[in-house]
Amino acid sequence: MKKTTTLLFTLLAVIAVNAQDTITNPGFERWINQGIFEDPQGWNTLNPLTSALGTVVAFKATGADAHTGDNAIKLISKNILNTPTASLVTTGTVNIQQQSVDGGYPISVRPVALGGWYKYAPVNGDSATFSIQLTKWDGANRIVVGTGGIKTGVAQSSYTAFSVPVTYLTADVPDTVQILFVSSGENYANVGTTLFIDDVFYDFSTGINESAIAQTSLFPNPAEGKATLKFIVDNNDAVNINLYNTLGQHVRNLYTGHSGNGTNQVQFSTAGLPAGVYILQLMVGTKTYNQRLIVK
Repeated sequence: MKKTTTLLFTLLAVIAVNAQDTITNPGFERWINQGIFEDPQGWNTLNPLTSALGTVVAFKATGADAHTGDNAIKLISKNILNTPTASLVTTGTVNIQQQSVDGGYPISVRPVALGGWYKYAPVNGDSATFSIQLTKWDGANRIVVGTGGIKTGVAQSSYTAFSVPVTYLTADVPDTVQILFVSSGENYANVGTTLFIDDVFYDFSTGINESAIAQTSLFPNPAEGKATLKFIVDNNDAVNINLYNTLGQHVRNLYTGHSGNGTNQVQFSTAGLPAGVYILQLMVGTKTYNQRLIVK
């Protein structure tokens, strides 16, 4: 069976919020043969354009180059018409005339982040971009509901998890999602830079409602090295602070002790944690508070 992590995530998401939209072909297992190139089903690349010029820039990766299952996608920046050009894969439509990516495919939920796995071999300080944009047609215009993006120039010879947090600009439920992975930087691509992507998923962080945590604050967030949790209680009670990943797996105990009456403050280390999105769970007596923590 394909994708143990993706299956587990899907099951947890269903338990948390009953039903969620899913990403088409998230593990790049299914490919469509177009003759001189293949493209992953449900995704678009630059291959239809570049293949007409004698070059293919997106490939099916197999064997050890897949994170799980049989396949992944491999994006290679190449020289097109004497111009170093980044490779990309997207759920949107590549607009050659406007040099943009338009549209996307349907979604009716609000993920906390976009997750997945990647390997990266940058050339001469190149950097890859991972992004997500959620939009909605309001009857007259397409408005941006939420957006997120990260860049990395760090080489990764083995598959590494990534997480792209979504910042929501409105309270609307989106109707379209555009996911985009680009092998090289915006202004200049370095020929030979190679990006692998596999096992892409929506992160719903077990359905956390952060607005319900009025008397709890977590800072800095995103955290780098250490963070502080501040909370207010009106009694003395047992306190446990634990960290979970987005699959619901326990990662680390951050604190065990007792609260004081009034304002409490606990500082903890995030050193050694892989970058990504986590769920911080604060238990005070029988009360439980959850908050999303982003680790740089």
